[in-house]
Amino acid sequence: MKEISELENADEILNLPNSWEERGIKKGIEKGIKQIANRMLEEGSSIDFISKITGLKKEEVEKLE
Repeated sequence: MKEISELENADEILNLPNSWEERGIKKGIEKGIKQIANRMLEEGSSIDFISKITGLKKEEVEKLE
């Protein structure tokens, strides 16, 4: 760690794990929202309503059908 902290781009190197973690969290949230939208479709909710609640574009919800 000491050797890494002495490098010119140490901040970039040390932040790499955080950026991967943040990407994973973001993808997980997106996947969860789509699962909720799918369930709402199964229950008969309208595309407009699902779009409003989930924040997904109408086109994205239509692709889930």
